[in-house]
Formats: sequence, C-alpha cells, structure tokens
Amino acid sequence: MLGHQTFTVRKHSQNSTRVEHLNGNHYWTTKKFDVPENTKISLFVRDLNSDNKTIKAEWALDYLYREGQTRNFKVSSITKDEIRLKGLTGDNHTIPNGPDYSYPFVESDIGKIIALPIKKIFNHNNLLEFDINGFVDLGKAIVPYYINTDLRQYQIKAKVEIYDKWKKGLKSVLLQMPTGTGKTRLFCSMVREFHIASQKDDIRRVLLVAHREELILQIRDTLSKNFGLKAGIIKNGYEEEPKIPIQIASIQTLKNRELTRIPSLVIIDEAHHAKAETYLELWKRFPEANFLGVTATPYRLTGEGFTDLFKALITTPSISQFTEDGFLAPIKYYAVKEKRKFLSLVGMKGGDYKESDLEEFLDTEKSRNVLVRTYQELAEGKKGLVYCVTKKHSKFVKEAYCNAGIPAEHIDGDTPPEIRKEIISRFIKGHFKVLCNVDIFSEGFDCPDIEFVQLARPTKSLSKYLQQIGRCTRTHASKGYGIILDNVGNQLENGIFNHEWDWDYYFRGYAVDIMDSENPSFGNGMREWKLEEEDDNLELILDPGIEEADPEKQYKENFEISFHHFLDQGLKSRYRQIHAIGYSDEEVMKVLKLLHPLQFESAESQYM
Repeated sequence: MLGHQTFTVRKHSQNSTRVEHLNGNHYWTTKKFDVPENTKISLFVRDLNSDNKTIKAEWALDYLYREGQTRNFKVSSITKDEIRLKGLTGDNHTIPNGPDYSYPFVESDIGKIIALPIKKIFNHNNLLEFDINGFVDLGKAIVPYYINTDLRQYQIKAKVEIYDKWKKGLKSVLLQMPTGTGKTRLFCSMVREFHIASQKDDIRRVLLVAHREELILQIRDTLSKNFGLKAGIIKNGYEEEPKIPIQIASIQTLKNRELTRIPSLVIIDEAHHAKAETYLELWKRFPEANFLGVTATPYRLTGEGFTDLFKALITTPSISQFTEDGFLAPIKYYAVKEKRKFLSLVGMKGGDYKESDLEEFLDTEKSRNVLVRTYQELAEGKKGLVYCVTKKHSKFVKEAYCNAGIPAEHIDGDTPPEIRKEIISRFIKGHFKVLCNVDIFSEGFDCPDIEFVQLARPTKSLSKYLQQIGRCTRTHASKGYGIILDNVGNQLENGIFNHEWDWDYYFRGYAVDIMDSENPSFGNGMREWKLEEEDDNLELILDPGIEEADPEKQYKENFEISFHHFLDQGLKSRYRQIHAIGYSDEEVMKVLKLLHPLQFESAESQYM
C-alpha cells in the first residue's frame, strides 16, 4: 500500500492523524495532517509499518506538482460556468468558464488538452489554483499536448513559441539559447511529444543531426535518461536500427545514407553550422518536415545570415539575466590589459586569424610558461580546459603544465576514439585537472563542474569565443563561480561575454571587411621581425563577489547526473513508466528507492 492512496481522516492526536483507507484498514500517520475529521484526503505513502499500523506519508499534490510549473490537463466536462479538468494521474480540478475568459469552451471541446501554470497548491482540499492568464490551448497544436515536466519556465516559453511559429506555417525555426541553459533537454522534450503523438497509421519520425560524436552521444543519453526514449544512431561504426522512429545522425554520415522512413521533424544541434553544404541538403531531402535549429550563437564569421534557411528566430534571455536568475554560474574574468601587438602582423583566413601565423608567436617557451604561471596564480587546483592554437601548440602546453607538476592531458581531432573517450572519462572523474585541446570542446561538451577556461588562442569569431567560455558557465554544487583566464585578449577583440547581444542582427546578416589576407612579414614560414615585449599579466575585469562553494556537495550533483545509467533494465522500465505520468527525475528516484529497495541499493553500490 505504497504510493498514492486515498484516506478518510477519523481523528487526531497531538502529533499524528488516524486515517482510514478505502480497504477499511486504519493507520496512524507519522505527522499530523490538520484537516477536519471525516475529510477525504489524498496522500503519497512512503513507508508502511505493519506491526504498529503507522504510515509515513506526504500530501499527494506536493509529489505531483510544483507551484510555478506549467502542466497539462484534459478537459473532462464543461458547463457554462465551470470547466472540469483531469490531471495525468486522474486528479480532478476546475477553472471558471464563461464569456469573461479567453477560453469560452463549448461541449465539443471535451477531451481537449490544455496547459495551465499552477499558481498555488491547496493540499487540504486537494485542489490547485491556476494562473488563468497563462492558459494555452493545445487542441490544434503540432502535437496533441505538451509535457513540461522538469522544464524551466523559460524553456516552456521557448517551446510554446516554436510550436506557435510552426502552426503559423513558418516550418523552419532557429532557437538561440546560451550554453548551459538546457537546449538539449528542451528539444528532447519535444522529441518525446512527437513520439507520443505517433499513431499506428501515423508514425511521427524524428531526425536529430549533429556534427560530432560527443554531441550525438549526449543527445542519446538525454533521451534515454531523462525521457525514457530509445534512439538509433546513423554514424560509421554504429549498427543501424532503422525501425526506431527516433534517429540521431552524424551529418558527415547522413549525406551518404538514404533514409527509407522520412522524418516529420528535423532538429539540428549547433545550427550555426547549418550554412555548410552538407546541411543545406537536408531541406531539399525533407521538404515536408518541420525544422528546428538550436544554437547559443546564431552567428557566422562570414557575415552570412540564416534567413534563407530559417524563417524565424526565437531568442531567450541574456547570459547576464540567466546568471542573475541562478541558471548560469557567475564568472570571475581575468584578462590582459591591452590587445596583443603581434596580432597586427598576423594574416587572416576565413575571417579569423591564420593558425600558422598565431603558432609562430604563441608556441614559444615563454608564452607557454605564462599560461602555467597565470593558472598557478589565479586558478591553482581548479579543473578546466585550455583552448590552444594548433595540435602542436596544445601538446607543448600540456607538457608545460606537466613539467610544472600539474597533471594535464591533450586531445585533438586525430586522437584515436578509444583514447579520446578514456581521457574524457578520466577528466570528468577528476583524475587530472587540465585538459588542453584545439576546438574539440568548443561545443556540446557537458561537464558542469569545469571551474576554469583558459583562452590561449586569439579569435575574431564571436561564436568560438562564447562557446568556449560557455564550458565554464554551467552551474554545479561544487563551484561558487567559474574563472576565465583570457591570456590573449579575446574580450578586447569581441566584447565582454555577458554583453546583451543583438542576435537578430547576426541572424539577418552583416557586412564583413576582410576575410583573407597574407601578411608580408612572413617569408617561407620564418619570422622576420622582433616581437616587442608585452605585458602578460592579467587583471580582474569582472568580479561576481561570490564565495567558493562547498566541495562536499560535488558527490550529490554527480549522483543526480549519472546514477540513472546504473539502474537495471527492470528499474529503467519502471523509471520510464513513472516519469511519463508527470513525475520529476528526483521524484521518480524516491519512488524507485521506496518500491524497489534491493535493486536500488545494488545500483547505488555500482555507482559508488
């Protein structure tokens, strides 16, 4: 007799309540539920002691809902004054009806699904008060209803806007959302809604497209862990499973594969790459599909806009606003005082500094030692990423760290996949502190406990700059703030990262002065000038004034991120069933531990 149960209150003691179950059995609760005698109440029973007939229970609505959340309800009956609603678990509620409201329903609307924000929970009466002004009619949506479990309010707002654009006939939409604010979770929730909308004679197939294996696996794990959905992978080295209606594809592999089952939704991750020819083909191959592109930075170095591909841009709050609201970590930003003088001697390629020229200046013993020294002075003992110019530069920077007694590793595009996975795994687990790379972790790398990012490669790319800093802005219980070590003055080149960017300007396109240029100072790859001495010291230009976090909290955060992967198949199945009716991740875990203690304990021991 665990889980949701209905009782009748029979009497109270000073600290307890005697209740009668529908089966006629009586129990004392371990805490008092202060409602009148003979009142029916709905409780969530967490524990039952059969010997002394006591139960440990909480109000059921507190497990089903949270104030401020938006949830879906089915219209079960309608009168001229009242609309009765049924929640996902059968709980009943009402909202007023009539000409004074924006939703005058008629009898034919019975069965329609609507979304309503929850304003207040009244446990005593087992009732919810709704924010009527937040009403959303989902009856004519692309999917029959939304499931907003575990989505934040800004994610729900963005999702509703996306569906609204599609309903208006704008079939290709680009969503901008800063790194670390939950783009993957948002679009995976939409995949779930398309999946649920599928009928036997109308399968809603979804194709998700990414350009790196790390992104593909991150999407797969989010669909599995958070939404209980299985996806096939279209990529060299992976076995195809074409019958699965959800497919995640590498864009490089997809261009050479024919899909026998046409998707109704195509989602492009890191969609600022969508101007590449391999992506353009997607619109030609799937002209009837709805398209969603997601990116933190709708920006191209070339100045090209995105309006030829996407018919609408949806933006979310600024980095500063997300930080103020607690959804992104505050940043302590250290930077050089002046723009590097040598950059005036560096050629251009594709609108950015030529890597070969940069390497001539920056891959020196002096420059590498400066990187290590600033880390020791400003981020000693912190875990993070160093963004280097070239593979050669990255390897030498890694050696400089190791020579200083700081455990470090290096990864580049040529690192064999198995070695790459092993290095990333050890980094995530904290086996070493510093990971040097060349653009490998500029996008989609999800390691929230990264405490610092060191910028050792100058760039004119606003996208590259923001994406790299974004690796440090994710919140984590073990850090109070992130640290940026800008050794090359990228904030002087691009502007401070938390500026309120006009993304519509970049979305529509802008003029670029110089894309490519050779520097006459270079002859046969040899340096022909003497580099002036520059001030390599960093100064604090942004200080959040936040104290260090308690490192003891790190275990709890890691537990929440990856514990799901240690559940056996039976528990994973139960997880999906319970999650599907509206429980959050945390609530599902509580229920599993309560109902299946032995299996849960086994998973917990494997995780630890």
